[in-house]
Amino acid sequence: MSIVQVMIWGTVYMNKQYKPMDYILALTITMGCTVFVLNGPVASRTVSDTSNPGYLLIGAALMIVYLAVDGLTSTWQDGLFHAHKMSVCHQVMYTTAFSTSISFMGTVGTNQLIPSILFLVRNPDALWYILALCASSAAMQVIISYTIKRYGSLAFATVMTTRQFFSILVSSLVFWTPLMKGQWLGISIVFGAMYLKLLQQSTG
Repeated sequence: MSIVQVMIWGTVYMNKQYKPMDYILALTITMGCTVFVLNGPVASRTVSDTSNPGYLLIGAALMIVYLAVDGLTSTWQDGLFHAHKMSVCHQVMYTTAFSTSISFMGTVGTNQLIPSILFLVRNPDALWYILALCASSAAMQVIISYTIKRYGSLAFATVMTTRQFFSILVSSLVFWTPLMKGQWLGISIVFGAMYLKLLQQSTG
């Protein structure tokens, strides 16, 4: 998730005002993550001809749409908490009920409901994995909604961006993937921005 998109949506949708330093830190963290990702070996597992400019345009368009919608989602949740004074459990319940309805209609519309039920009848052990996945997803939704309600969408965006960055970094260390010089530069940028953010908060 891009912190910048959340700040833009927060300004447009919720009329929030951010300090210039907040924009600088957000852009710096985003730039550091971008430098880290782009300096690594990036290759598609499904498309062999990556030199086709059409693939670049499609990928860029999909990324822009993803960032825009993803930034709007958390900002919208933040706005709902402020406008309607709903609890975390209520928001999770309504969101889950809505997504379940859409999934059910999609399953019925594509004639996948009966085959799915028959699959569970033939493989009853799969039901426990499905329930475990549902429970984990519900728990994460509660944590996400609580974070947005308690700290706001910008703090959540910062957490998610940092988490994605550390996931890539830890994966590189665990699987002994050597990091390029540009990636170390990206790491330095991110850690420097995070240090400045903590320093700014501690000094008031």
